Amino acid sequence: MNLAQVGRATFYRNFTSIEDILIKHEDVLATEFNNDYENIQHKSATSFLYELSKHYIKNKEFYITLYKQNLTEIIKKAIEKHINKKITPKNTAEKYGLNFLIYGLYGWILAWLDDDMKSTPDELLVLMKKYYSQPYDISK
Repeated sequence: MNLAQVGRATFYRNFTSIEDILIKHEDVLATEFNNDYENIQHKSATSFLYELSKHYIKNKEFYITLYKQNLTEIIKKAIEKHINKKITPKNTAEKYGLNFLIYGLYGWILAWLDDDMKSTPDELLVLMKKYYSQPYDISK
């Protein structure tokens, strides 16, 4: 708080914890990503993941810090909030599909963070196209 030149009373009037600041910052970053993605002309699942990976690289220090501090719940809640803001399921099947999307995306991000985000967005794009263009047999 000294570095920010903010008194304790001012801090707690606006935030209840340090985690609240991180949540607010994640919300700002997610809104920034959504605004940037709106300007993308050719939208698809792979373009979304590609642009999202570029956003994560741009903010790598923040996301790696959340991961290392076991605060990835902040990432999950941001994904839920911003996807639920854009998509409203009309029935049970769509609700399940939406949750599959949210938690699949969250799992993908966690795996990438666990790998210290070593893969570039271009490398991830190649992997995504290869993985999602072939049938995947989970019965093995």
